[in-house]
Amino acid sequence: MKKFLVKVPLDYISGYLRYGHYEVKMEAESLEDLKKYINSEDGEEYIKDFGFIEVDDYELSDYGNLDLSDVTIEEIEK
Repeated sequence: MKKFLVKVPLDYISGYLRYGHYEVKMEAESLEDLKKYINSEDGEEYIKDFGFIEVDDYELSDYGNLDLSDVTIEEIEK
């Protein structure tokens, strides 16, 4: 039997973002070099430009209707 991931858009969601963090993959010769770079102005800009925000905690208070006209279906492995 095959498995599928079905994604159905909502009209809207509302709630509260509690907190989150940036994630970015970086390369450096050593941990010390990486820490030095991160603490520089260039390092901060790099993180902002190439990182992405992950939401760690949120509260969903309401959501809209399902938009069944725009369903995405993809087969996934077992």
